[in-house]
Amino acid sequence: MIEFMDKTQITKEFAKHIVAISVAESGAMGDKGRVIVLTDQKAFIDYIYGKEIERTNIFDVFHEIRHKLDYSSKSGKKVTAGWKYTDLGAGNHLFMIEWLDTLFYKIVDKSSSRPHYIYGIWMETAMSILNSLSGKASFCKYRKDYRTNFPIIPVNAARKEVSDNDFIRESLTVNWDSELNKAEKVVAIGINPSTAQDGESDTTMTKFCRFLDMYGFNNVTMLNLFESVTPKQDEINRNRITDFSKKKDLLDKADIILLVWGVDKHFQDKHNTIPVLAGYAEKLYCIKKTNGSYPAHPSRMSYQSEIVPVRFAIDFEACGLKTRKNTKKI
Repeated sequence: MIEFMDKTQITKEFAKHIVAISVAESGAMGDKGRVIVLTDQKAFIDYIYGKEIERTNIFDVFHEIRHKLDYSSKSGKKVTAGWKYTDLGAGNHLFMIEWLDTLFYKIVDKSSSRPHYIYGIWMETAMSILNSLSGKASFCKYRKDYRTNFPIIPVNAARKEVSDNDFIRESLTVNWDSELNKAEKVVAIGINPSTAQDGESDTTMTKFCRFLDMYGFNNVTMLNLFESVTPKQDEINRNRITDFSKKKDLLDKADIILLVWGVDKHFQDKHNTIPVLAGYAEKLYCIKKTNGSYPAHPSRMSYQSEIVPVRFAIDFEACGLKTRKNTKKI
């Protein structure tokens, strides 16, 4: 249900949840001077600022929005990192957080849709996206209280030498028998391959598979932000970055996509996955550690950690999909 709020309620805490802002200039066609602020909790502020405030002064009224967007005659239409702009025509403007913009234009054909059409349907479409994400199914209802020390044997995990002593591994798969015999296909995304290869696991991969087994899963395909093979992250060849647009077949077939890339480092590389991962928002999960931080890397988790849904709106920053300094706890 939509909750209408007063503009004075745009506090710093409220601003963290803003996912879309539409602005109509004082001379715009339609609702002149109207500002709509939509949050990931489907609450919004609907405010008419009047003719006395020019478009360059809009964000003097909304102080907490100033930090998200910059709209002025000098700078033109400019948005901060993580936001996208759409010209709705006739003095109307729409700003959406990047993941929502990506999902929005999977529904709306941007190339063939006229601005006035987008103007008319953006709110309804954005609300339907938020509704679908808030109702995502849970794949993790059942969990054993113990782990089983079964053997882990990776397949489809061949290393390739692309230059002198420079190896990559594009993916790795492990299948095993599970007590609960879930049929879901799991795809996990980490930082980079370590020592695991065909027929030979490593400590992190073994721990991760046994952890997944506690939830009844019986398979995982491992992808990474980088394909560069090294047990030390500071030795990653950053030129070997994974092109996730070429991994869509795997992501399409996955029932659950686990972000296991850790709570720190590589923020921009994580952020760069948004154009692809936003299309799979309803499948995104991560591992939450017992201290509440997430998304945990398998080498940093414990067997008491949990698999939890990534609430794509609320966890946008916490999962490293936006540059931040401190991990978020829930």
